[in-house]
Amino acid sequence: MLITHNRTEAVQLSDRILVMTYRPGKTKRIVEIKLPRPRTSEIVSSDDFGHYVAQIWGDLREEATKGLKDDEARMQRAGDKKS
Repeated sequence: MLITHNRTEAVQLSDRILVMTYRPGKTKRIVEIKLPRPRTSEIVSSDDFGHYVAQIWGDLREEATKGLKDDEARMQRAGDKKS
């Protein structure tokens, strides 16, 4: 098992990637990496590799957006309490 925030590293080293949700942390998606091994520089620079990285980035961006909105709402509530 490898835990990382680096999407490229995850695709390069893994056969299966679990993308987690923002709170509560649950499995959002399981991505099966169907690329040959060893993952040479030719594979890492391939369109298929890039597709996996982009897919994971889309999932993570969606979850990060939820986190940012949650933080903004929390800050707004804190500001309302001070008024």
